[in-house]
Amino acid sequence: MSGRSRYSVSSESSARTENSARDDSARSDDAARGAWRGSARALNGHTVELPAGAPQQFTIIVESHYVAEPTRWEPHSHPAHELVWVRRGTMTARIGNRIFTTSEGFGLWIPAGQTHSGRLTPGIELFDAFFSAGSANRGGRNDHAERDGVSADRADSVEGGALDAEATPPPTLQPAFASATTVAMTPVLQSLLIHLTRTDLDPAARSRAEAVIFDVLEPTDSELAIAVPDDPRIAAITEAVIDDPGDERTIEDWAARLQVSARTITRAFHSSTGLSFARWRQAVRIHQAVELLGEGVSVLEVGETLGYTQTSTFIDAFRRVMGMTPGAFVSRTSL
Repeated sequence: MSGRSRYSVSSESSARTENSARDDSARSDDAARGAWRGSARALNGHTVELPAGAPQQFTIIVESHYVAEPTRWEPHSHPAHELVWVRRGTMTARIGNRIFTTSEGFGLWIPAGQTHSGRLTPGIELFDAFFSAGSANRGGRNDHAERDGVSADRADSVEGGALDAEATPPPTLQPAFASATTVAMTPVLQSLLIHLTRTDLDPAARSRAEAVIFDVLEPTDSELAIAVPDDPRIAAITEAVIDDPGDERTIEDWAARLQVSARTITRAFHSSTGLSFARWRQAVRIHQAVELLGEGVSVLEVGETLGYTQTSTFIDAFRRVMGMTPGAFVSRTSL
């Protein structure tokens, strides 16, 4: 996700807000490209391949922005690997047939050339690090290579990572992660990346910091990601639930509408996701809950929106997936 004056959207961009819902065929096309229908009030972010002024030779470029409004980006890609993370809010990205939701303390690694779309909750600090496709995994680590895969009132952008024009180009190495991966944004990793935004670093100091970054770049076991089934027999179900996680229709309801057996739907979900329809829908609901909580919606309202008849039931479901209550999650992400 990127843009020239990238994560800011000019005041004129509000005219681009989408006010009409897409029809079913359009949703299917978008799903194939990695998009989904978002909030009608979200603004469209402007995307470019790399930050403005990016040098031809670089190892890591880091920039940060404040995004005041809920914002989304249409499917796009970059020629460099991207590591994006946020503070005081949540980010949701759709990459191929997977949806990732990341919050404070986590980042998302997106390999170069990987098409992705995304959206952000309002009032968020967004950080973006671009890794040259020829320099990622500089330290030689590839132990995760087979990991399965804004109308802003202020936009501050800082860049770092440019190499001297006469410097030797970085070696060509494999990417740190072969597929989209949730990364643990430890204090050390964040500090090192922010350190690279300094403009007074000499090449040797910058190179040392970059080397340590590759050493501490690690995936997390707490990845919040769900698979979007690619089985055409249940495409209408999956897109309907993603559009409205509070949809309460049962397998029997869908079987009658699609004129297939309930067993066919059950098998399709198991073969595509490894989950039952009920478990998969619950996972989608928790993703949406994380986003709504990040927007400041109350726990009670989030539970009702997502179809939970009792708040306690929603809290229990959230705790099972996230390892904490919704209230604890809100406290952590609002620091």
